[in-house]
Amino acid sequence: MLKVHERLDELRLETSSLSFRRGRSRLAEFSSSSDPVEARDRLRLAGQLHRLTGRCGRVSVHFPADAKDKKRLEVLAQAVRDNGLTVSAAYPDLLMPRPGSHLDHRLAFGSLTSPYSDVRVASINFVDTCLGMMRVLKCRQIVLCVPDGADSPGEKNLVDMLDRILNGLRQVSFKLRKSESLLLEYRPFDPSFYASAVPDWGTASWLCRETDPLFRVSLDLESLLPGSSFESSLVTAVRSGMAGRVRLADSVLMGGGLPAGSINSDTLFRVFLCCLQLERAGHMKLSGMPFSVAVNAMVGDVLEVNLQAVENVELALARALLVDLEELEKAQNKPDPAMASRIMRDAFMTDVRPIVRRYRETKGLPPDPLEAYRSGQAQA
Repeated sequence: MLKVHERLDELRLETSSLSFRRGRSRLAEFSSSSDPVEARDRLRLAGQLHRLTGRCGRVSVHFPADAKDKKRLEVLAQAVRDNGLTVSAAYPDLLMPRPGSHLDHRLAFGSLTSPYSDVRVASINFVDTCLGMMRVLKCRQIVLCVPDGADSPGEKNLVDMLDRILNGLRQVSFKLRKSESLLLEYRPFDPSFYASAVPDWGTASWLCRETDPLFRVSLDLESLLPGSSFESSLVTAVRSGMAGRVRLADSVLMGGGLPAGSINSDTLFRVFLCCLQLERAGHMKLSGMPFSVAVNAMVGDVLEVNLQAVENVELALARALLVDLEELEKAQNKPDPAMASRIMRDAFMTDVRPIVRRYRETKGLPPDPLEAYRSGQAQA
């Protein structure tokens, strides 16, 4: 168990400020008076999560949701300091209309790929503004999700759409400093009904390579296409040097972001097992790969849902660490699929909760963060 304890230390787990707001669907938002509304309230909960779990001390922020002017940026920076957090990444929310500007209702036709030239220019300028706000927060990484696309065949020339997003990314790259980096996210079928500008990790990788050698892809477990294997995508992205981060959530066809492992805990286990196999082959280090938990809680206490997400990730990693990789490799190469399956199943079915509890105690953390939260520990 000493090996598991030591390796749990290597888990780099981050979160997002928006994981602490009330989730919403296309039909309704079931908010209550206790839900955080302001960014400083969301970061207060992020600070509590960090104190209770020892994880997620690095948080990503969103513009303009967390700050849209200098005054609110100062409040956000103070909240980051007050809660003992650091900002890991900044998201410019490109499809959020700003009345009175060029970024108005016409964003329905896209941002970087818009047929309106003034909207494309305004989108680039907005990203540039976000870069300035990011620097105030002492953050060096921007995450760009370009949720452009087409709602029907014929709405857009898909060749033009790809050319425009590539051109837009190149303009963004000119505005980055040498010490700064960019992660490109992808959404295969959201929000457009017919085609997405960045539909998969392969397209995202190509756009990064064509733009800047330092750009990387944010792999998203929530954006897994039906019938595809996230582990296969992860292996290829890591081997090609394009994996910059792994975003963990659970959903059915992107129908909301539940805590990672809450629906398919075996998927989370396999992802970490895949990472350990990549590490064994010399292609990555677990400690060098940032993992981010993403939550869109429509029911329940938002902090408790985030606590569940962190616990699920820790348990999945602990189970994966119990797999004898050498024995598994022997069975796979023999080949003996029944034995390989048994090796994995035995590790997955092991109750690792006592191991994780003891690990937390050795770190001076509450053995049960949810119970500690309900009893009033780690309040701001």
